[in-house]
Parts: sequence; structure tokens; C-alpha cells
Amino acid sequence: MKKTQVALAAVALLASTAALADGVSVSGIMDVGVGHYTGNKTFMEQGGWADHSSITFSATEDLSNGVAGFVTLEAGFDANGYASNGGNGNLFSRQALVGLKSAELGSISAGQQLSPYILAQALTNQGVGNFWVNRVIMGGGGGNAAAGGTHGGFFMKDAVEYISPNIAGFQLYALTTTGRGADAGYVAADGTANNGGGLLTANTRYTSVAINGQVAGANLWVATQDMKDTFKSWTIGGSYALTEQLTVSANYIDHKDEGATKVKSYALGATYKVAPATSLVAQYARNNLDDAQTLWNLGAKYDFSKRTAAYITYGRATNGAISTIGDRNSYTNDGSVTTSNSATVVGITHAF
Repeated sequence: MKKTQVALAAVALLASTAALADGVSVSGIMDVGVGHYTGNKTFMEQGGWADHSSITFSATEDLSNGVAGFVTLEAGFDANGYASNGGNGNLFSRQALVGLKSAELGSISAGQQLSPYILAQALTNQGVGNFWVNRVIMGGGGGNAAAGGTHGGFFMKDAVEYISPNIAGFQLYALTTTGRGADAGYVAADGTANNGGGLLTANTRYTSVAINGQVAGANLWVATQDMKDTFKSWTIGGSYALTEQLTVSANYIDHKDEGATKVKSYALGATYKVAPATSLVAQYARNNLDDAQTLWNLGAKYDFSKRTAAYITYGRATNGAISTIGDRNSYTNDGSVTTSNSATVVGITHAF
């Protein structure tokens, strides 16, 4: 019996390896920490450094004339079993897209996809989730960070995206949603009952355009986003390696909610590698509200290997900003909060 079980296990392993060998890959990251938040609260932080935990299935197939088909399915999850960190109750809650690509023409894809505006924001900070997610929120409120309607934000439903090839060192990213999705197979139309008796509602069209390129050694991004009749934003930022050990970054956000006050904000950051396996990070952001919100982040990360690291972060926020992504529901920019809050998180990340 034992020999039979071993043989069956070996056959299953060979079969799964063969299935993944032809252009299919599985990857992901797990980031869990223990945090202490203002008010004597101890909690389990999800994504204090990497900003999320997820598993990704991707596949490519070479077609003809240098064209390839591709698919990406990314599931965000919470280590405690809750719908967060990009989760929205669906299996593939972060990205779920299919497309075609070529080196000469670029790529075109359809499905739920990351906003180019959010991508530009992520890549012009120093990469610590407990800072940059909160910095995007304080740069324009919940709408700025959750434009897609998914629980964790950032990912746009019913989207089509084109990414250009690299032209003279620059790339164009252009995304738009269809404006109307489907629910249980029915096209959303205001006031139309679905088969469950409820009402389908039309989505609001969202567009985002970004340009990325290298200028004098700096990695620069310029991006816009526009949710029809809801808000508009633009951002500019970049990162630059001053030395092999020291990298600096800066970005600016200009956000306007329809019929509301415009929010302008900036952020500065630096990462310094004090040893081959040890990095220190410092970041600061501020906006222009009447009672200006500020956000500080100090962090250290130790790399045990290329895939496993331990970290500690300390964040401090003022006047309605938030210091931990675990408390984003408490964000406010209406002037009702004037006290500061802070959070310290110790965690581990592992990529695979």
C-alpha cells in the first residue's frame, strides 16, 4: 500500500510539473506582521512592507510573427481569512486579465487590471506598504485609492489596457473601462431588474494614462486618472540612485473631487543599504488641507535570502491621516480629527 501511495504521489508530481512547464508559472508573496497601534491596540498586520499577500498564476503562448498570448490571474488574500489586501470576495480579486503582446507593437489586455496611475504612485515611493498606500489615500481620500470599487482598491473592473513598446526609452500606459459591467450575465443598466430581483447599476467610466522613462539616470513617471463626474488626479514623480547604496524618491499628487476642495500633496523618501543584507528607509508626506496632514515612516529590512526578509516599520500620522493600512477605514480629511496616531509593525515576507 505504501509503495502504491508513493508511486501515485510521484506520478501526480510529474503531471503537475509537466502542466506548468509549458509557459505557465505560479508566484506570490506572503507578508504578515504583528503591530501595535495608538490606543494600546495589538493587531495582526497584513502587508506592512509588501502592502499585500497574493498568489499569481500566469501563462504565455508563442503564436506567429512574434505575437504571444498571455493571461494573469492574481488572488489577494488575508492570512487571517478576511477579505482585504486587494481581496473583494472573488477568487482572483486583484488582476484577472487576458491579452496579446509583441515586442514591436506592445500589448493589449482586457479584464480587471491595475490602474497606471496607481502603478506610477507605487514606483515613485520607497516600496513600504505601510507608507505608500496611506500616502495615496492622504493625497485624495478613499476615492483616490479605491477607484476600482474592489475591496482593496487600485484594480479596475471591466478594463482594457494598452502598453506601448519601449520607444527611445519611454513607455505609454493607457487604460479605460467600458463604463458598464455585467452582473450574473446581465449588462448593467440603471433601473433594470436582474434575475435575482435586484437592480443593476451602471459603472462610472474610468480612464488613466501614464508615461514612464529614464531621464539623466532618473526613473520618471507622469500619470493621470479620471473617474467620470467623480474625481480627477494627476501625479509626477521619480526615483534616482545617488550611489549603489543610496536611492532617493519624490512625488506630487494633485487630486480634485467633483464639487469638493482640491488636495495637493508631496512625498519624499530614501533607502540606504547599510550592509549587503540590511536596508534602512525613511519617508515623509504632507498635504495642503487647512489642518495639513503629515505622514512619517521609518523602517529597516533584513534579507535572509533573495526571497525571505524580516522587517520593522514605525509610522506616525496627523490630523486624520492613518499610520497603518490596517486602519484605513478611519481616514478622514473633513477636519474632525486633529490628533496624531502611530503604529509599529514587526513582520516577515516570503516571495515564491
